[in-house]
Amino acid sequence: MKKLLLSLILLSFFSKAQTYYKTIGSNKTQWDIFFAMYGVSQAEKTSSPLAPNVNFGRYIAVNDTIIASKNYKKYYYGANTSTVNTHIGYLREDTVAKKVYYLDKTSLIEDLIFDFSLNVGDSIYLNLVPTMNPLPKGYYKVKTIQNTTIKAGIRKEFKLKHTTIPSSDTLRFIESVGSIIHPLYLYKNYFGFGAFAGYPSCPFPYDLGLACKWTNNMKEFQSCTYVLALANGCFFKLDSCNYWNNCGGINELSAIKKVTLSPNPAQNHCVVTLDATQESKITADLIDISGRKIKTFFVGNIILGENEIRLETESLESGLYFISLTGDNFKITQPLTITH
Repeated sequence: MKKLLLSLILLSFFSKAQTYYKTIGSNKTQWDIFFAMYGVSQAEKTSSPLAPNVNFGRYIAVNDTIIASKNYKKYYYGANTSTVNTHIGYLREDTVAKKVYYLDKTSLIEDLIFDFSLNVGDSIYLNLVPTMNPLPKGYYKVKTIQNTTIKAGIRKEFKLKHTTIPSSDTLRFIESVGSIIHPLYLYKNYFGFGAFAGYPSCPFPYDLGLACKWTNNMKEFQSCTYVLALANGCFFKLDSCNYWNNCGGINELSAIKKVTLSPNPAQNHCVVTLDATQESKITADLIDISGRKIKTFFVGNIILGENEIRLETESLESGLYFISLTGDNFKITQPLTITH
């Protein structure tokens, strides 16, 4: 009896240890990709001159289809988060082999993009897309596998390096999520500073990355950037899957139509330029990453049209800060990176 009980316990433990968490849901799988790493309005995002070569926005795998006797989900991209209208290709998941494949709609060539059956020391051939991956195609070896906690629970995180180029960057993907960069890509070559560049514990320091992932309408993953929502003046959306699209944008009824920081990143100084729709009294504060006010560098009136406020930054430590502008009917927060 004791042996039977022990066997059942071991079987139960083994079954849990071998649980495989699917990447593609049975109904709908959705990935939201950051462009700006802080809350901005849709208009600000789409008008940015620094758009990366892989579009930010929403990607969805939905609608079953069969191609060459294999089951796929159609893979779409939407130019904004409310419309999904461009069919890109197909995604397929082999839940027995624990592998995810992408089939290009035009070439009908299928590539293995994720293999969650790998062990430390195993290698995988990655046919990396040149426009998004400056790393060469070839074999990448698993250096480490560790547990990481996401919204849906504990998942395996894989870290890989090129087998013949030791100096290559580390590629990362998470079981049931995929790449932390993009549904198809494990690496980015767009290295503009993001608003969270100075936040060391958040692995999204640049402008492109996975904001959140939904599976069958259940939130499964959200980036660590939500911890900075409070510092960014977004007090009601401590959630990367929502606040990145809703907070930090300038209210159309505000006395301020546009705010620019130049240079940003800044070294010795930064000029805050305000395009005002009316005369107003404002207070300009410099806030650190924790939300603590460093100093008030301007209190006074602004006039209709363009105004400039100068902030000296030479004595400040390098890192991420926020410029907070407060008036009678508005509060605007803009990220500022200081580098020396």
